[in-house]
Amino acid sequence: MDWVSYSTLINANYKESKMAREYIPDPCLTESKPPSLLPPPMSEMELREEMEELAEKNTSNALCLIGAGSYRHFIPEAVNHATVYHHTLYSGYTPYQAEAAQGVLCALYETYRMLASLSGFDLVTTHYDWASALAEAARMAIRIGHGKRTRILASEGINPLHLAVLRTSIELGAGCAIDIVPLHEWGMTDLTTLETKLGDDVAAVIMQTPNFFGNIEPLLPAVAEMAHKRGALFIVSQYAMSFGAMCPGEFGADIAVSDLQPFGIPVAFGGPSAGMIAAKKQFLREIPGRIVNKTVDRNGVPAYRLGYQAREQHIRREKATSNICTNQNLMVLRAGAYLALMGPENLRKIAEEHCFSNAHHLARQITKHDAFALAFPPSPFFNEFLVKTSLPIEEVRAKLYSAGIYPFFGIPGTIELPPETFLVAATEQTTWRVCERVRKTLREFRRPQ
Repeated sequence: MDWVSYSTLINANYKESKMAREYIPDPCLTESKPPSLLPPPMSEMELREEMEELAEKNTSNALCLIGAGSYRHFIPEAVNHATVYHHTLYSGYTPYQAEAAQGVLCALYETYRMLASLSGFDLVTTHYDWASALAEAARMAIRIGHGKRTRILASEGINPLHLAVLRTSIELGAGCAIDIVPLHEWGMTDLTTLETKLGDDVAAVIMQTPNFFGNIEPLLPAVAEMAHKRGALFIVSQYAMSFGAMCPGEFGADIAVSDLQPFGIPVAFGGPSAGMIAAKKQFLREIPGRIVNKTVDRNGVPAYRLGYQAREQHIRREKATSNICTNQNLMVLRAGAYLALMGPENLRKIAEEHCFSNAHHLARQITKHDAFALAFPPSPFFNEFLVKTSLPIEEVRAKLYSAGIYPFFGIPGTIELPPETFLVAATEQTTWRVCERVRKTLREFRRPQ
């Protein structure tokens, strides 16, 4: 995109803004330099007035049904009070001086214990986000294979954004190939193709459940068995809130990755969040990140320490398992506060009685209209589902947007959905009243002839 087009695009977004109306071009700029998009200086009072005018244009009744990896869940105020309102945690970045941060280490230790219990694994470390955790898990599998295995089998059902990071890290960084296993017509991984592609050169098989379209992969234990017979590891990428209903450790997986965002972390335009890797104890020496240990000091008092830190900053670079320099400590502590507040029984209720049930109820409301149907044959899905329409997709998008309803229509060039489809996400906040609002809006569409 040239600078003129870029300037036009930016100014179009600000055409109703006071700052844009008062914009004065810089006469010193030449055609070879980008035009200045900065407005004239404003006082603090003027700037606050301008921002309030812009904020008033936000629609308060907007209904966000966008999921695609980041979801709107209810966040109890107690989570904020326990973390972001606590000034000592604001700089929770990297505890280099671990022994001086016993409170933070204790909170991290308890959080990791809860995550280990939920996931069914012995070891848990945290990372930047879901995508980076997935890439680190794949590199971990390659190391365990001693570099003799040069392929990774990845399901097409993995989030395309995560798959893009995985490709960059593995194909460019580790020099291994990513082999994609397609989905069959039911919207789940084609296990026949997977078995055909599975050879002795495969380091790991990676599947996501629920997959990007919300479908629950039903035969994960069988996939684990197939992978292990050929000496490959099995990595499950799973939406964290579904831990309350499905435990990845029970699928026969060797490694599980997820994102802690559903556990008390706001959507916040895509971040920050916190990724997670859970693994079997036998992989202690290969898992990237930090392991928090509980011990006792010389007086017999409980103490916490970072007992294992296989990173560049702590050991020789050639022996490091990862070049990550930190994790999202503050986000991890938010997740810990959320988990401690909810407990396992409430998590199960949110997963089964709200996320799962609300998604199916919303799907029934949408498909009452003859012009809308589920894109895949009826099968269990969690949190989100793909809808196919017989109407022009642009007409559907415009009508829903005008009613303040926002499902996911894809991102051109980045996330391409099948033709004439859109993705709908539901959480515990998508109540039956919200579902009724969607149904009434769809009722205004013309019926297909």
